Amino acid sequence: MNTQSESINEIGKALLELKLPNPVKNKTVHVKSERTGKTFDYNFAPLTEIMGGIREKLNSAGILLYQAVEAGAEGTSTLVTRLTHLKSGQWIGSTYPIPKPLDPQQMGAMVTYARRYSLSPLLAIVADDDSDGNGFEEQREADMEKRRAEADAKLEQMKKEGRITSAHTGDKVKPGEDEFGNKKELPPVDKDPLEGIDLRLAKLMVADKVTPDELQAATTPSLFPAPGKAPKDFPAELVGKMVMSVNWSKVIAAITKKRSK
Repeated sequence: MNTQSESINEIGKALLELKLPNPVKNKTVHVKSERTGKTFDYNFAPLTEIMGGIREKLNSAGILLYQAVEAGAEGTSTLVTRLTHLKSGQWIGSTYPIPKPLDPQQMGAMVTYARRYSLSPLLAIVADDDSDGNGFEEQREADMEKRRAEADAKLEQMKKEGRITSAHTGDKVKPGEDEFGNKKELPPVDKDPLEGIDLRLAKLMVADKVTPDELQAATTPSLFPAPGKAPKDFPAELVGKMVMSVNWSKVIAAITKKRSK
């Protein structure tokens, strides 16, 4: 899915001129890291605080904020976020996967979380503590990845049992196929610039149209340090951290900013 219009110079300029302040992190939760066993305070700005600081400024700049949850297969959903510059029609956006919830209350919590984490990188604001050091984000991402894997496995089993019918073709969807009957495979990487890049990373690069040079430029000391290394030479530990949804959003935000210059 595209994450921006063909050109973003006008919306990029409008966002830069807003000079949005970081929201006040006035909420605190106590979290125990399963990786370290230690308990720590995690401070963050709730969604109401973020919206209160940006709504009027975005409106005055003629920038429309759109966030909506789109339903996917087997109860999964995706939060779509888009900022549109009404004068030029240019836009930037992101998608955030939401695993199948256990109940409506959990769904509401996951959507609120997704809205917060989708807005922050797009607006270049900091809405929470940097929790990489205590493993909070890693644990949260691991939990979400586990749920995604369970949902995918269940869907593939239903395809195997012949219980999934394509709304587009009317045929039974076979295991490994999408709703159009196409095999869900990544385009070959041995004949393009993605050769040698970790498949997890290559898949995201294809989806968001990120070139190896752009990705290498995004590995700054303040984001993901990998001095002088091309994406194909990124260590596995760095790749594992970079492909997390919350961290990949930071990468896309940094690349989008460079493209607008």
